[in-house]
This record gives sequence, C-alpha cells and structure tokens, in this order.
Amino acid sequence: MIVKRYVFFILLLLLVIAPYIATRLCWILSAKETKGKIAFIGKDISAQLPRSYSVVMFSSTGNDTVFFNSADGEIWEENAVVPVLYQPSDPHNASINGFMSLWLDATIYSTIMFVIIAIIFLHPEIVPYRSNIKLQWKKPVISVV
Repeated sequence: MIVKRYVFFILLLLLVIAPYIATRLCWILSAKETKGKIAFIGKDISAQLPRSYSVVMFSSTGNDTVFFNSADGEIWEENAVVPVLYQPSDPHNASINGFMSLWLDATIYSTIMFVIIAIIFLHPEIVPYRSNIKLQWKKPVISVV
C-alpha cells in the first residue's frame, strides 16, 4: 500500500499518542468520584531537587482512611475539600480530579512524541517532501518511494 507522506505521519502520530490518551481515559471511566481533604503539604528531596505536593485523605468505604500524594507542585490549602477519583478495586490508586493531576503526564509524553515525529516529518533529508511511503508486510516494511 502506498500512502502520501502527510497521511503516514498523521497515522504514525495517532498510533504513538493514542495509548497515552486511551490509558488515561480508561482509568477515568472506571474510577469512582468522592470528596477528599488536604491533610498537609508534603516536602522531600528527590534526586537533589526539592518536591512539594499536597497529601490528600479520603474514605472509600466510610470506615477507612486512604492517603495519597497529589502531583508535584500541586499545592492546595490545608483542610481544603477537593474532588478525588479512585479505583474501587484499589483505593490507593487515586488522583485529584483536575487537569494537572489527571492529564499532565499524558500531555507531556504526547508532546514529546509529537515533537520527535514533527522533526522527522519536517526534515527534508529524512523523508523528502514530495515522496510517498510504501507499507508492506514483507521486509522492508516501510520504504520511501
């Protein structure tokens, strides 16, 4: 099968970025929502860099208390009530229901992959501008024609 250069890179981009987004969407769709409370602000040193984060506590069954750390740099006021998403089968697998906590890592990984693919796409000596891409099951699987 022969495809145009830009179609190949769009498909490649979707193929590379989709797992990050799909994994996060599956986690969110299977999560249960509750309210949590900021217990305190945690600080430690990781690889000689200081980190600050909020420590959140919530109850998944009403009889227990679960603690988890928010994303690095996500600082809330002590005793603030925050929305929490957690997995019913593993309440310690929890996150604050907000963009930074839920999507920051997927956004960073997707952006890195986008930049790498964009550099390959834009560099005229890697894949020439008016070329097509041949995809086949036998070697070479991908070739520039």
